[in-house]
Amino acid sequence: RLSDYVEISSKKIGKKMVLCNYRYWPPWVVWDTLVSQNNETMSLFSFLFKEQNLPDEIQIMDREEYKDAISKGKVQLVDVRTKGEFMSGHIKGAKNIDFFQGSAFESAFSKMKKDAPLYIYCQSGNRSQKAARKLVSMGFTKVFDLRGGYRSWCY
Repeated sequence: RLSDYVEISSKKIGKKMVLCNYRYWPPWVVWDTLVSQNNETMSLFSFLFKEQNLPDEIQIMDREEYKDAISKGKVQLVDVRTKGEFMSGHIKGAKNIDFFQGSAFESAFSKMKKDAPLYIYCQSGNRSQKAARKLVSMGFTKVFDLRGGYRSWCY
């Protein structure tokens, strides 16, 4: 039984539901928090294995690989977090386009080159994967996402 290995509690912070306080989890899993926006739920297994079903146009990159890629001249680098999150710290050179702003999100990306590599990130990697899927549906052909999000960035 899963409950023999994992004990999870949750708490509500504003409009966000934060799952936390896990115990007995295998040590190979790094998991600080799992944030579910707008109280939507996500199964534990879809969270852990969500990269398996990504379209070919999306690639998840480790922070070293991501850092090297964005260091090679002018790139399309976008932080899809909220303005408040962006103001609290971001990757140098990133433009802030909030994923939760709906039509403003689409409008801002419609002005970008769809056939050029696009590097995106969020706080943990969950929101940016949703954004990446949306961007592919808008016609972007090369979307690169930072594994673990800004939380994993240490430069």
